[in-house]
Amino acid sequence: GKVLSHSVSQIRDDHWKSARSVLSPTFSASKMRNISPLIQTCTNNLLDALAKEGEGGKSLDVRKVVECFTMNVIASTEFGMDVDAHNNPDAGFVHNAKIC
Repeated sequence: GKVLSHSVSQIRDDHWKSARSVLSPTFSASKMRNISPLIQTCTNNLLDALAKEGEGGKSLDVRKVVECFTMNVIASTEFGMDVDAHNNPDAGFVHNAKIC
């Protein structure tokens, strides 16, 4: 669709060069090194949530688990917040992000 044609993976030529110049500083090696431990913590929380969700042969709501992981990574790396969306789905940050 039209929206997807503007995604980073689809843009080309001058538009790509412009987007790259804006995005590159966000993903510099030093910034990635700084956020790597935060992402690792979120990944460990994800693994714990997957184990908990899958206990007793229950079906797993993969969408919910991945949404929580994504929320945790964004909150942690961009806002310096530990929201633990897996265990606190009604936390203010999580709630406000979902209604946007």
